[in-house]
Amino acid sequence: MGKRIKNPKSPIVGGKRKASTNYFVGYLTFSVVNMDKHLILQVIPLFRDSTNLTAIKNCVDLIYGYGFKIKSLMLDREFYSAEIFSYLKESEIPHIVPVKKNSDELKRQLKGKKSKSFEYVINAKSKNKLKCKVKIVDRVIYMKGKKGKKGALHRAFVVYKINTSPKSISERYRHRFAIESTYVINNKFKVRTSTKDHVVRFFYYLIACIIQNFWVLTKWKRFAKIQRGPKVIDRDKFPLNHYLAIIFEESMTHFRILRIDEIAIS
Repeated sequence: MGKRIKNPKSPIVGGKRKASTNYFVGYLTFSVVNMDKHLILQVIPLFRDSTNLTAIKNCVDLIYGYGFKIKSLMLDREFYSAEIFSYLKESEIPHIVPVKKNSDELKRQLKGKKSKSFEYVINAKSKNKLKCKVKIVDRVIYMKGKKGKKGALHRAFVVYKINTSPKSISERYRHRFAIESTYVINNKFKVRTSTKDHVVRFFYYLIACIIQNFWVLTKWKRFAKIQRGPKVIDRDKFPLNHYLAIIFEESMTHFRILRIDEIAIS
């Protein structure tokens, strides 16, 4: 949405083209993932002069501000850079980040038929020519026709202060995809609007996050399976569409909104 604005403090940021535009209102979300409980704790607006490093620093400050400890910080590929890895290592923050295969040397290393780990030097894109040595863990998975693919699939991650096998690293990072799913779910709750007022859009996004968190907490409290061992949510009960239908019906009643068929009858 919106048009290009040169002001560095503008809330309109650039991004991958979607819906015929490259400019959007951007947010950084701080989420906690614990089994089937995925909660959004903080939403931070992004501006044109925001950098990935600044965003990570703000996120880390929030985590410590809440009194949490970081067991493993899992980031997506957008945060794969020497500057960020240097900051995380200096701060002694355990982390897992998928590798970007952006060099011939790295592509050569990520070959073979066995899982392994090795050290690699990442060069910074900035003018300071910063270099950072990282540990890369490469898990090899044989697809055997899964998803129409055959042969060996390499899933490589930059790993720091997490001493587990390549398989364990890959399985642990899978929990992060739960955060990606929250974005898809959030779009179900988000108000559709054409306004270019970033404050209004931010307000609507916060409301969507609150509603989503309430759905997750309700499932966790009321719809867990009765069994021994860890708490597991019964995914077949209280589905998202049912929850949305309840919100819609209650909203119609509370705000006394007439349906089209009721208007026609009256």
